[in-house]
Amino acid sequence: MLKLIIFIISVIIMIGSYSFVSALYISMFDITSHRSVGMIFISFYFLLIASPVLLITLFTRFRVSFAILLCGVCYLFFEWYSLHPLRVILMGASVVNGYIFILTTRKIWSVYSI
Repeated sequence: MLKLIIFIISVIIMIGSYSFVSALYISMFDITSHRSVGMIFISFYFLLIASPVLLITLFTRFRVSFAILLCGVCYLFFEWYSLHPLRVILMGASVVNGYIFILTTRKIWSVYSI
C-alpha cells in the first residue's frame, strides 16, 4: 500500500513539475508555433512509458531501475527530440524528478525501517 502511495506521489511530482515549468516558460516567452496540435506524444510518454518506469523503480534494485530509466529517457530523446527539443528536455527532467523522489523515499524508508 505504501509503495502505491509513493508511486502516485511520484507521478504527481512528474506531471506537476512538467506543468509548472511549461507554464512558466509560456508566461515568459511568446510562442509562435503550434501550442497543442500534435502534442499527444506528451500524454503517450507520461502514461505508457514514464509511469511504468517509475512503478518498476519501486520493485527493483537501483542498478536495474536506473537502466530502465535510462532506456525510457533514451527512447524519449530518440523519438521526439528532433521535433520539440526543449519540450523533450523538460519531459526528461520531469521523469528524473519523479525518479529522484522515489529513490529518496526508498532511502528514507530503509533507514527508518531498521
